[in-house]
Amino acid sequence: MLWKLPQFKFGFGIIHWLGVKMNPFTRALVPVLGVTALLLAMPQPAVGANCQLVKGTQDGRNKQRAIEKSRETLEQGVREVKARRGWKNVSVTPRQLRAEPLWKMVRTSVPKEAYMWPAVKSARAYTVCWEGVFSPAVCTSGALVCQQ
Repeated sequence: MLWKLPQFKFGFGIIHWLGVKMNPFTRALVPVLGVTALLLAMPQPAVGANCQLVKGTQDGRNKQRAIEKSRETLEQGVREVKARRGWKNVSVTPRQLRAEPLWKMVRTSVPKEAYMWPAVKSARAYTVCWEGVFSPAVCTSGALVCQQ
């Protein structure tokens, strides 16, 4: 014997109470549009006049050494931004950036199969690594530097 599940009729708040008839496609689309509107209305972090993206790309004999070197380059970039803009106090927030190949004449982008996952995130940097053409490991570290 087949059991039949009970069917429930759900309403969509005021639309249901007003007696508006909707086909199944529209009924499924209304909550999706509502969630999309809420997400678009949320404040987004912006890179404005008081912020700058900084990145550091370096290679190494292994993934750990490449991470260390790319973060050192990133920190040097943070110091340069502070000096160039005359900022005294800054906040540094990790940001995922697109991988930047060192030898752009050889490789213009990094293929998916070359990435060395997982990416490494710290309090000040988001680091993505991949197998280089000439180096065992290459990493790009990224951060958003903002004046406080």
